[in-house]
Amino acid sequence: MYYNTNNETGSTLKSSKDKAESQDQIIFRIFNTWRNKDGLTPSELDTILKENYCITWPITSIRRAMSTLTKSDKLTKTSELRKGIYGKSEHVWKIKT
Repeated sequence: MYYNTNNETGSTLKSSKDKAESQDQIIFRIFNTWRNKDGLTPSELDTILKENYCITWPITSIRRAMSTLTKSDKLTKTSELRKGIYGKSEHVWKIKT
């Protein structure tokens, strides 16, 4: 889902929505492939994207996609915390069963 906070219109809005949907699908596919038993943090997803798929997205886009997948009942945010790439604790997400 794309959150149109900057009031885009027309083809620019469509392009942004398509890109966000694609990011959601890629991240959900990674959850189905990588360590879902233990879950993943946004930083861990960032590392997987860069090292295995040569994809570099802003961490905020990764978090947005994870929040969207949580709202659509595909992922669940756990109470477990792990240290992220910026040294701060991050929540772990898992596929909702």
